[in-house]
Amino acid sequence: MKAGLYIGLLVTTILFSSCEFGSNSQVEVISAALQFSQDTSIDINAPGISPSYIKASIKGKIMNKGEKSVKNVIITYKFPRGQVTAKVSSLKPGQTAEFTTNTYNSKNKTPDYKLESVTYDLVE
Repeated sequence: MKAGLYIGLLVTTILFSSCEFGSNSQVEVISAALQFSQDTSIDINAPGISPSYIKASIKGKIMNKGEKSVKNVIITYKFPRGQVTAKVSSLKPGQTAEFTTNTYNSKNKTPDYKLESVTYDLVE
């Protein structure tokens, strides 16, 4: 039974290490930072009940460190109760590009987040 668990863990580790994101990826996020804006909208139907949210997005820069061009680059970040994404249409070898994700509504002024994935298509 233990041998089966160890084999399952080994297979899972191998599968995750071959994904397209991480240190072996051709496209890498080289900087990222949270940006904030206050949501001051008021619900006219219930002005006293509307919660105040902070809109958080991530602004950063990616780089194609490979030898082939890529297209349809999708950068995904995970927040506690959701995720945000940004898309870069194409990157040539050695090229960098800035990105800004869509927004995440948070009651917390410093929400936790982490890079979930960077996916892309190789241009042949």
